[in-house]
Parts: sequence; structure tokens; C-alpha cells
Amino acid sequence: MKLFLGFIAAILFTSVFGKSINRDKVCTMCVDFITKASAGIIEHEDDFRQNCGKICDVITFGNAELDAKCRELVKDKVDDIIQMVRDSKSPKEICTSVKFCPSE
Repeated sequence: MKLFLGFIAAILFTSVFGKSINRDKVCTMCVDFITKASAGIIEHEDDFRQNCGKICDVITFGNAELDAKCRELVKDKVDDIIQMVRDSKSPKEICTSVKFCPSE
């Protein structure tokens, strides 16, 4: 769970604050995360959905506008990831689909 929250926090921090980080690193983080966490995502998907919003409380420093955008991003990405894991997509396919990896 902590790995998942850390992964989403890193991605959201980049998305919300517009910082540039190496896209290859983001892709690798995503693929590694999905590879290691697939079973846990399915077993605890409600926990993932409920707790991911808490990341936004930390990274937006109370800014209501940023918090709303952050929560929107979390919800969209988490649901997509959960569904693709259920559909047995490969980690690379999942990460490409949610734009954490470049399309080839």
C-alpha cells in the first residue's frame, strides 16, 4: 500500500506542479509498481481508491484548486489501473495507457 501511494504521489506531484522529470524513470517506476503490486491491487482495490485521495492533502499544501485537480487525476488513473490489472494487461500496456510510459 505504501509503495502504491508513493508511486501515485510522485506521478501526481509531477502532473499537478508541472515539474519535469525523466519520462523513462516514470515509466520504469510504473512498470515496476504494476509488476509487484498487481495481486494487491485486485485484493485491496477499495483501499486503493479510498486512500489515494489522502496523497492530495499532502502534496497540494491545502490549495483547494490544486487539491481538486489532484483528486480528479488520482481517481481517473487508479480506476484505469485497477480495471486493466483485472483485464490481465501487461504492466507496460497499463503504464502506456495511463500515459506514464510513451507510446511506441
